[in-house]
Amino acid sequence: LDASRPAAYVDMSGDAGLTRRVHELFADQLMESCAVGATHWESFGDTPTDLPGPQPQFFFAPAQIEKRDAEWGPEPAPTAPGGSPERTRRCRPGAAW
Repeated sequence: LDASRPAAYVDMSGDAGLTRRVHELFADQLMESCAVGATHWESFGDTPTDLPGPQPQFFFAPAQIEKRDAEWGPEPAPTAPGGSPERTRRCRPGAAW
């Protein structure tokens, strides 16, 4: 990996040691550090706060939904360009129930 180029770290493991190594390798070139999972749950939450680069943030979908609702409003998004109302209906949770 070229540590001289900007990078983003999306952590699916929750491995605190790996997170430290990535932060130390990329340092100021690390633009984002985001935890989205914890397959290594035994070390999840042990992430140190003294890492170079950005402080890791945990992505939690409900919190992101609340943020977007506050910014954009809670109304459903319009159908994507080229999409169809039928596709939107089929993709709605519980539409077939």
